[in-house]
Amino acid sequence: MENNEIKGYVKNGYKQIEVLTDKENGPVMVRNNETQKFWVRKEYPVFLADSLATLQKIEHRNLPKIEEIVVDGDRIFLYEEYIHGKTLSELIQSSDSMDGQAILELALSVLDSVEKLHGFGLIHRDIKPSNIMLTNDQVVKVIDFDAVRRINGNKENDTVQLGTVGFAAPEQFGFAESDARSDLYSLGVVMNICSTKDYPKNHLSEDLLIREIIIKATRIDPEDRYQTANEMREAIIYQLDQLEQSSESVDSSVSENEGFQDWVEVEEVQQPVEKKQRKNVFSISGVIGGISFLMKYIPGFRTKQLWKMFVAVTGYVFIGMLINNEATAGNSYEYRGRWIVDSFFLFIVPILLYANFLDFHRNIPFLASTSVIKKILGYVFLTMAWFILLLFYTLFLRDLLG
Repeated sequence: MENNEIKGYVKNGYKQIEVLTDKENGPVMVRNNETQKFWVRKEYPVFLADSLATLQKIEHRNLPKIEEIVVDGDRIFLYEEYIHGKTLSELIQSSDSMDGQAILELALSVLDSVEKLHGFGLIHRDIKPSNIMLTNDQVVKVIDFDAVRRINGNKENDTVQLGTVGFAAPEQFGFAESDARSDLYSLGVVMNICSTKDYPKNHLSEDLLIREIIIKATRIDPEDRYQTANEMREAIIYQLDQLEQSSESVDSSVSENEGFQDWVEVEEVQQPVEKKQRKNVFSISGVIGGISFLMKYIPGFRTKQLWKMFVAVTGYVFIGMLINNEATAGNSYEYRGRWIVDSFFLFIVPILLYANFLDFHRNIPFLASTSVIKKILGYVFLTMAWFILLLFYTLFLRDLLG
């Protein structure tokens, strides 16, 4: 049904009240003639019938209620809950940037909604600020299912390539089949927008509470991202727990009653946190927190996957024993010192290069690509760089150091 229909037009037992956007075939506020309740009617292509039927079965606090689905030829009319509130896009435009804690809490609600979708075999594929609403009752709602699809797992790429440029994961544009990790990518971009009002590729958030989460969520290769909504949720909860532990005596919470508009400045939260951290620098919790912080930068420990950590520990122990045995075999301090430096270029440098230390691969075109061939070429160039560095050290630096 077109948006230029007259007010009061009746279709499928619903009376048209108001066109909500200027978009052709966009959402329309309607009223059920029998119950007199207000709903939003949206038009979808018929190929989404199966996905929308599944969506109707889902009841969740952070998703709109689907009242009815009507198939009319090659079109589907979906009648969903009318939400009183504002979109996250509107709130961001009309206020200062959100602080890290508010962003984490918002992300948890979005994760709850997409995890529910994933549990029913659906992915949203268009998570962005304009599709996230905050109701007048301060409830986060994920809306708009134009790009929703069922997870297949056996396709080379999506049959219908949809999503918003800047928020959609690379695989949504034909590189591979999208899945649950595609929604997590989009959420990572949304988190960065909330913090900087810009995309992470242009201006990555400097807020330490969310920076690492954004980096991991928006990695080019889906294998390098959070693999499930629950995994991303655990990372967010960990950050919130750390904040709570380090700021027990500081009221650094954001009042939800202000509709996410009265953001607390990041500096107001961080200053007392840093002061308390210095005070408890030698506490057990501080030591554990420090170890956890370092693990984010040690190859093999960043993903917290047990098999990777086991391989990393085994490798580090082996290299450590090799370096120690050779160093102790020498008769002079000069020999031992040179061997330690040799070991750095022989063992440590390739580990840093190949294990993507500080996520530098995302800044190298070939290594950041989802193409297997380009990735192989990227590692070939990486090997050449290591060889050239090793050759330079052997020919010029080694004698100078020893």
